[in-house]
Amino acid sequence: SRGTTGLTGYTGSVGITGGLQYSFSNSTSMANPGSGIIRYNSGTPGSITAIAISATDMYTANHSNFLKSLDDSTNPTIKSYIIINAESVNHVFTVSAITDNSSWLQLTVDFISGNTSGNRETSFFAKAVLSFFSCSS
Repeated sequence: SRGTTGLTGYTGSVGITGGLQYSFSNSTSMANPGSGIIRYNSGTPGSITAIAISATDMYTANHSNFLKSLDDSTNPTIKSYIIINAESVNHVFTVSAITDNSSWLQLTVDFISGNTSGNRETSFFAKAVLSFFSCSS
């Protein structure tokens, strides 16, 4: 026989969206963003043509080899896609080239879709989650 059923537990918090986690910088300098940081080269989403990204995420895990592989596709124009979510921001870009600068990488990108008005990120060091999709030829 079976005993009495216990009480229902508390509902947990919502989990983190899958992807690599970085802090978002509001600087537009295409230089080493610092460990665990990502930044755009423009404050206007439709004008973004480059993204600086640390080789290490906000937890210091090194993703350099993975990030460098995002331009390995034989597709002549679009190597991969990157989706960036940071607080109230969501942006989708195509990636056409990657420059390895040892501790950081510069991605050459084209803006596809996402928020185009308001702040591109709500604050310096807002948490950003990056997802990537490779293209085939």
